[in-house]
Amino acid sequence: MPLSATERIVIYQLPTVTTSRFHHHYDRLARLIILKVDIYGACGKRSLAKKEAYRMIREKYKFYLAFENSNCRQYITEKFWINALRNNAVPVVMGASKADYVKVAPPHSFIHVEDYSPEQLARYLQYLDRNATAYNEYFAWKTYGRIVDSNFFCRLCAFVQSPPTKTYKNLDKWWRGNDDCQKNSSR
Repeated sequence: MPLSATERIVIYQLPTVTTSRFHHHYDRLARLIILKVDIYGACGKRSLAKKEAYRMIREKYKFYLAFENSNCRQYITEKFWINALRNNAVPVVMGASKADYVKVAPPHSFIHVEDYSPEQLARYLQYLDRNATAYNEYFAWKTYGRIVDSNFFCRLCAFVQSPPTKTYKNLDKWWRGNDDCQKNSSR
């Protein structure tokens, strides 16, 4: 099950320095939460290797700000799937619409910023930080599902190199072939 206590509550990884509305929203949120927010990446404390970042997310953080670089339909990246869900952090998402996330995400597995003002979101995250039962409801989906790293290009190569699937309508004809065996023989 997910963490019941952590050192910090929110982690945010910035790949590049930017002034987008996403990061403006983050700035307001960080000021409201007061401490407890760590930033990594180009604008943060330091950069982390993937494995180290994943370990830190699992061990130290309850929430991951999965703010996408673009506000596009169905644009949901590894920030949501890998960085947050697979590493037991509740993703706080911004980018694609809530409807797009609902179509593909495990039920009740994320918090979408369009449901809250920055002030309301800060209060809600603080509430979840103090209430393990409410926080752990975001992981109920793990009792019947899991996040699988699809390795898309590996699967694509395997598919292209695989022989086509054959279907046989008459199993007897396939088994016996070109009359090499006698039918209904008692020998």
